[in-house]
Amino acid sequence: HALWFYQAARLLKGDWGGATKIALPADAEPQGEGVTFGGGASLYLVGESGGGSHGGTFVRLHCPFLDRR
Repeated sequence: HALWFYQAARLLKGDWGGATKIALPADAEPQGEGVTFGGGASLYLVGESGGGSHGGTFVRLHCPFLDRR
């Protein structure tokens, strides 16, 4: 599982290079339905329930590279 960050200006030019890859923990939602930035270097991932009695996922990550944005 991984989350990739791209610079929008480069993507608009068709340049897919220069992405930053964040490895996700095993308990993170594999489809990553929701991603948002929190305070400091926090990143939040949410996912919907797998159905039945299974709850959804909510993971908070600390990403030091976010301090540079």
